[in-house]
Amino acid sequence: MEWQLDLLTAQATTITQGKKSRTSAKTSATGKLARFDEELAERSLEMNAVLGKLVATIQELSYYHSEADIGVYLSYCDFQSYVISNLACTKELNTWFTKKFEKGALRFVAKEDMPRGDSKKPHHFVVELKRINSVRRNSELTEELKVLSLQVQECLSETVASLCSDLARLEGANILQGDHNLIVHRQECYISQQKRFINHLVNQLAAHRFLAIACQLERRTKISSAYSLLKATEMELQSYVLAVNSRLDQYHLIGEAASSMIEEGSIDDRDTFLHAVRDILSSYSGSQTMTPTYVSACALVEQISELEDELHCYQHELENVLPRERGRFIDEQCRMVQTLEQILSVPVTHMLPKFTPWPLAQALEELEMISYEVSASVNEVTMAREEKTKMLQQPSRNAQQERRLFADFFCHPGRLENQVRELTSRVRGIPE
Repeated sequence: MEWQLDLLTAQATTITQGKKSRTSAKTSATGKLARFDEELAERSLEMNAVLGKLVATIQELSYYHSEADIGVYLSYCDFQSYVISNLACTKELNTWFTKKFEKGALRFVAKEDMPRGDSKKPHHFVVELKRINSVRRNSELTEELKVLSLQVQECLSETVASLCSDLARLEGANILQGDHNLIVHRQECYISQQKRFINHLVNQLAAHRFLAIACQLERRTKISSAYSLLKATEMELQSYVLAVNSRLDQYHLIGEAASSMIEEGSIDDRDTFLHAVRDILSSYSGSQTMTPTYVSACALVEQISELEDELHCYQHELENVLPRERGRFIDEQCRMVQTLEQILSVPVTHMLPKFTPWPLAQALEELEMISYEVSASVNEVTMAREEKTKMLQQPSRNAQQERRLFADFFCHPGRLENQVRELTSRVRGIPE
């Protein structure tokens, strides 16, 4: 009985150890499967992120090929530096064209010859240069797209290789115990999903290749159109230069003709009336250089206008400048008198100021002489202005009187002769 009991105890111990070993093996297999599931979940998340980027790229490519907008925009790349450089270049070009064709010397030529060109607005050149800048921007985007395509291809190759290695490792894994059928179905589902993702990535790579080819073709067409636009602009600028040169030649010829042209409207030297008027004006003008070598109505009108302007200037000085100067001079004299009174009113007990009597007396004499000279100058200027006013307030200063003068010259010469005699008698009666 004891021997049988020992045998049963040994069998029970063996069974217990077998159960423990099977449990430990099952636990290790379950841990391995859990780790494999976690790795597959991480790979699935990575593939989902790549798939999201590719879906966004497909949407943007479809938007681009639908011709809803001009240009290519990719959300997974930052083009901020290219945008800043493009804005700076556009600003400099706008400034140059504004300086040349809106504010510079060529704006007159551009304004006159604008109908001869293709544009109808002054900002046509700026718009065309913006279009040329877009060509440069598209070329830069094409180069960036090539780099991105290479990066996507490298990422795809690495991802596909890692996924294939993971699939091979999963297929070669030994499943000891547990839900064998469920794990196998899960692995098959993962494998099918990864295959679909791989096919999708291959299609996206083909789409990127097609987009690169399309961008190259578009860049070639835009470069050719930009070259044709530059040639047209060069021809327009050459035509503008020729027009400017022709106009400068015309202006030069007109200037030479104007410099060599003799003033029209001259009157015969035997006309005594206009000669007398000229002599009167020249005698009161105070300048011998104003006397012309010929007699003309235009010259007389100009001299009369100059005398009128001089009269207005003198009147302005008489009404504004001289009273102000006179007041300032009187204030200075009052201050000097007050200073002298203060000096003379100081008591003898106090200390007298140290000054020399002779320089003070000399300064007072000079001040008195200057006062006399200023008074005489003011009187002379006043008398001269009154004489100018009397002379220029005659009926000949009126426009109606001037028209009457020319009308009398052709219709009533006797009346003009009487006026000339009267003016001559007045001139002779003025004391020298």
